[in-house]
Amino acid sequence: MASGDKLALDIVTIERKVWEDDGIDLVLIPGIEGEMGVLPNHAPVLTALRPGVVKIKKGDNEEFFAVGGGFVDVNPKKVVILAQTAEHSEEIDLERAEAAYQRAKKVMEEEPDTSIGPSLTARAALARHEARLKVVRRRRGGTGVNPACVKMLGYERDTELLGRESHPLMHHSHADGSNYPACECRVYHASRSDQGVHVDDEVFWRRDGTAIAVEYWAYPIHQHGKVVGTVVAWLDISERRATEAQLRKLSLAVEQSIESIVITDADGNIEDVNNAFVKTTGYSLEEVIGRNPRILQ
Repeated sequence: MASGDKLALDIVTIERKVWEDDGIDLVLIPGIEGEMGVLPNHAPVLTALRPGVVKIKKGDNEEFFAVGGGFVDVNPKKVVILAQTAEHSEEIDLERAEAAYQRAKKVMEEEPDTSIGPSLTARAALARHEARLKVVRRRRGGTGVNPACVKMLGYERDTELLGRESHPLMHHSHADGSNYPACECRVYHASRSDQGVHVDDEVFWRRDGTAIAVEYWAYPIHQHGKVVGTVVAWLDISERRATEAQLRKLSLAVEQSIESIVITDADGNIEDVNNAFVKTTGYSLEEVIGRNPRILQ
């Protein structure tokens, strides 16, 4: 039995006991209504599992399991996961997991059209293989993403990104299409130098090969006093860049116009004038900034 500040955990299937530990700090479980976090002294719960990933946290260590549905019995001192299938990340072969996922995806896509979509069997199989792929890719390290990132990069599922190196995936080229060597990547620099970086003059690349103007912040991730990765938060600033380009065009048009143009603030005070104004009135820009156009009368 676990001590007062720890949790005991058993993961079992019909064939075997997959995992047993009585020193767990936290268990994240794919419940039928969503992910459920369980800490020591959790209220008793008996609920169904959906196919997904079980994450176990013990001190600084994390373990991952792919489960194929079942039930979970939560008590204040012990959690028992009764799974239809359960595999530790070390038991799963990446190539076989990817092949199985693709087969399950193809089967679901080929299901006859009905009013409710693919059958429950096909959807459960796809979810089960998707969980296996997530688990094994997390073991190997690499890219982890949230749903917003998946959508903005033009992918359908996070399994298409998990575990893959981020630079060759979405940061491989500059905006002009020229090669961006990984050794020059400022995201990688954050982990190598153990310092955060802020960048707003680069692009990320979508799945379809189009570029996204981005602003991003990259910070090193530490574990046991060592840098083990980088977390990147980013924004799509394509609209901002398009607006800035339009403003530059407008500014150029104003400056090159043969007509005198005066730009004022909301109170009518002059903020800027073009060259034609200077030539026509004889006033310099410095003489009129902040003054009212009435000086011209």
